[in-house]
Amino acid sequence: MNRWTCKSADMLLKFLHQVFPTALIPSSYYEAKNFIRELGLKCEKIHACENDCAFFWNENKGLDHCPDEKCKAPQYKSPNSKIPRKVLRYFPLKPRLQRLFVNKEIAQDMRWHKERRVDNENMMLHPADSLAWKDFDRNHKSFAEDPRNVRLGLASDGFNPFGTMSNSYSMWPVILVPYNLPPWKCLKDPFFFLSMIIPGPKAPGNDIDIFFRPLVNELKELFATGVETYDAFREEKFMLRAALLWTINDFPAYGYLSGWSTKRYKACPVCLDETTSLYLNNGHKCCYMGHRRFLPIDHKWRREKKQFNGEREHRQPPRTLSGEEVLQQLLRIEQVEFGKAPDLLQQKKRKRVQNSSNWKKMSIFFELPYWSTNKIRHNLDIMHIVKNVCESLVGTLMNIPSRTKDTWQAREDLKEMGLKEELHLQPGGGASKVMPPACYTLSRLEKKNFCQFLSTIKFPDGFASNIPRCVKTKECQLLGMKSHDYYVFIQRLLPLATRGMLSKDVSQILVEISNFFRKICSRTLYLDESEMQEKNIILILCKLEKIFPPNFFDVMVHLPTESKIAGPAQYRWMFPFERYLHDVPTRFNQTERNMEKREAAGKLSIFSSLARPFGAALIGYLSEVELQRIHLFILKNCEEVDDYMREHRQILEKQNLSSVQQMLDSEFPKWFEERVMYTHARGECTDELLSLARGPDFRVNTFAGCNVNGFRFHIKARERERKTQNSGVMIKGEHADKEIYFYGIITDIVEVEYSFTQNRVVVFKCDWWDLRNNSGIKVDKQSNITSINMSKTWYSDQPFILASQAEQVFYLQDMKLGGNWHVVELVSPRSSYDVPEKHEDDLVDNEEAYQEEYHEDLIGVVENLELVSLKRGDVQTEERIEAGAMFFIELSASRARQLDDNFIDNDEEIEQQFNSEDENEQFVQINDYESD
Repeated sequence: MNRWTCKSADMLLKFLHQVFPTALIPSSYYEAKNFIRELGLKCEKIHACENDCAFFWNENKGLDHCPDEKCKAPQYKSPNSKIPRKVLRYFPLKPRLQRLFVNKEIAQDMRWHKERRVDNENMMLHPADSLAWKDFDRNHKSFAEDPRNVRLGLASDGFNPFGTMSNSYSMWPVILVPYNLPPWKCLKDPFFFLSMIIPGPKAPGNDIDIFFRPLVNELKELFATGVETYDAFREEKFMLRAALLWTINDFPAYGYLSGWSTKRYKACPVCLDETTSLYLNNGHKCCYMGHRRFLPIDHKWRREKKQFNGEREHRQPPRTLSGEEVLQQLLRIEQVEFGKAPDLLQQKKRKRVQNSSNWKKMSIFFELPYWSTNKIRHNLDIMHIVKNVCESLVGTLMNIPSRTKDTWQAREDLKEMGLKEELHLQPGGGASKVMPPACYTLSRLEKKNFCQFLSTIKFPDGFASNIPRCVKTKECQLLGMKSHDYYVFIQRLLPLATRGMLSKDVSQILVEISNFFRKICSRTLYLDESEMQEKNIILILCKLEKIFPPNFFDVMVHLPTESKIAGPAQYRWMFPFERYLHDVPTRFNQTERNMEKREAAGKLSIFSSLARPFGAALIGYLSEVELQRIHLFILKNCEEVDDYMREHRQILEKQNLSSVQQMLDSEFPKWFEERVMYTHARGECTDELLSLARGPDFRVNTFAGCNVNGFRFHIKARERERKTQNSGVMIKGEHADKEIYFYGIITDIVEVEYSFTQNRVVVFKCDWWDLRNNSGIKVDKQSNITSINMSKTWYSDQPFILASQAEQVFYLQDMKLGGNWHVVELVSPRSSYDVPEKHEDDLVDNEEAYQEEYHEDLIGVVENLELVSLKRGDVQTEERIEAGAMFFIELSASRARQLDDNFIDNDEEIEQQFNSEDENEQFVQINDYESD
């Protein structure tokens, strides 16, 4: 830990022995390790062949050389040293599962999914709500009878332990996560089980099954017989069983674990042999279009030819094979020999043709007796798909040389395919050719405005990283963005940054893509909404086919279907695991920061403060008017005062006054104080109610920040020298007898004290933006974007709200309306969970990627797409100097020729190139060649 050496640990332990001679402290680091090992933290070191052929384990124990006749690699570095060439570190699963039930609280939480979760047929908040979980219970009823039996998810990814150094070392940790726990604990780091560390320096590739042997053996035992475990909550022993629901990986690792090659013609692991693909002769890669086959058979787009691939579409959607059908296919293929020995690698290389089998092997997970019955065995990782899609969109819109899909080669491919004639390369001066700007191409000025918009944005704390740092305004480029940056960018920024720049149809598509990912990545999913998104994504992809180049597309058409079957995305994406492995600086360690702690029961609701101010407290004094306003506002928002207020209103109504509400506001505080003092003298009310009736002190504490409801608020003045924006606030209220949302900024955070009982209440003083008429607020019906004019304020006589009532928003410059107009964006608290339970319980916050709740107000997909032209006449064209020259941006020419001319099926070599290029990044990125 923290690069602490063994010698330093020994010295510290010896020093502690001298200071505390009677204490029971280990005398050395070795003794401490042996002590901890008894807690179930044992690590088994299994020697492996350096070529990933086999283990020197079980039947091969005692051998000095690899048992494979074609390898015969030695086990040790030298005959005398006995130092193994490669070692798998395996952490047994059984004792770690048993430890979950030693703690009473955790043992009780392991039953949460059955005993406390509220089952809703349409709503999914947890994997236990998913169709996959319920189908597993139906198929394995004996397993489902005991809710303590553990459902597991498995995640694995390449990891460079040397960080950003040039060393391309790649090791593969394997992590297991138990899904029995409630949402606020399920993906918390302490419940991640590091199951094994697959050694480097090269990625295991297709030979990864060799290293999964100990885990699969243990999983088979845990499902068949289980292990005797003591339940501290029930105070009894029982047989604990476990089952693996699915794996979570990026796209290359998906291929390694499933056995289906996720490259080339049949890259889609869901469509399998029915994948629609086309090789681009100029772009030197496969493209995946043909999304019209997923449309209803009578849809009008099926009959269109010119705007798609030049042909009508008559095919039915690909049929998704069940696990049993996949198993039958695998039983018919020739099983490969594992290993990377030179002779084995030469044997593995084979020429690939379009109709050849794409199965590389039978996955070792099919040895699990239930694996073929699982509805989903491997998940498409939404995190990397979002990153790829957003990177392609931004690169193409901005025409970033290393990221754009609209290249010279793409235009040549369009000409060869006879599609989008408007975008074909045109003859220029002399031997050169001109590249007409497409309808999605931004002009130089628009690129500059795009970058200026991004360079000035400020997010609330924990919402996203510092995206402006990635913006190079002068060069009009975005550099260094990570997966979570793209995740936030496509959901929140992309539609806003391009407002008013592109045509209506292109802008509409960007809004629809943004809304699609916001819905599919929501914490709460609904079955009917997932079915709607299944239809929406097909329409979106078909519209993209009409506009963008053929090489633009990613495997994303199946995301809503997987969400419908397996539940919310946060349990099936790589965000928590990559942050766990990489410990990136942008990790959101929110554990005890923004979440509040409830006060003891028995207090008035208004005094059970959920707000925690922070920073230096400054002493201030309220004016008499401010004190009266705060006092009245607090009384109106205290549940225990409601009956008194109704009583006083009835008294005033009997007097036939013309303005009852005005009289109530002016006279109620005094009437309430007299009434409570009378009842308190008779012993009929509490001291807290009397303290509330007397009102707060004139002397108050003011703060610059406050944590409440999972949000972190700052006053506006605090943001002047900061790169974050935390002063935006929203609250629901009434105006002109109509319920509306009020938007504003926090100018002060005030803590008032009731001296009689020393109770405190935190209020926010706010400036509210004037929302009257169209001069104050506008809602774009096409995109459902709300814009606020921040030049005028209103309700200056009602500036105070309770801190506990506040919801957080942030403001971004409106690129379409300009001036003082800003787009308002709502923030969802990361560390709160709106999960219904059969019994109330305190929620524990979690570390997680920013995620939103379900949005029912997002605009749906518009089916009509009527582009006037595919090219822009107001953008300067680009000229190619050398006629016929083909250059490559994503791949070098030599690498492209090697991959395309030889067309060798050698996943390991391609993956090593991938690892050496991308593994040094904090998040492992998928190469375009592999992910398309």
